[in-house]
Amino acid sequence: MKIKYFIQILQIKLKRNLKWFSNHSKFQNIIVGILSSLVVVLPFRISYFWTSASQQEDLVPLKMLLPLMIFALLGNFLEEILFRGYFQNYLIKQRIDVLKRVLLSALFFSIGHIFLASTVTNLGVIILIFTFWEGLVCAVLYEKYGIISATLAHGLSIFLLSSGIFF
Repeated sequence: MKIKYFIQILQIKLKRNLKWFSNHSKFQNIIVGILSSLVVVLPFRISYFWTSASQQEDLVPLKMLLPLMIFALLGNFLEEILFRGYFQNYLIKQRIDVLKRVLLSALFFSIGHIFLASTVTNLGVIILIFTFWEGLVCAVLYEKYGIISATLAHGLSIFLLSSGIFF
């Protein structure tokens, strides 16, 4: 019972406090989010031109692509709720101008990934640069199109990078 009550309260708060879509059509919001995932990964795809094929990662097995995509979208939806839905909305309520909101949101998003950069991967600063870039794109998307576009850009970019499809 407590879990059901918690979920109902969360749904009410999310519905009231998040900008789900913009005034554009939902279809346009979704397309912009999908295309923005390419904007996020493109600079890192370009860097692979100078990487030998033996150093590049293998593709994820085909049967794992759908679970990986679901995990990437849902997990990153939670990050978007935290960094865009709560933090960026807090900055909106504080009347911080758009440019500062976008930059602060991206900066804190990047700072939130220091543990990943320093312990989970051996990429270090590259992860922080990537997350700052990704945070910028998603913060702009949230401002202009809402949380669904930002989540699609974030989740699909992580899916493309982790699956090896784009490389």
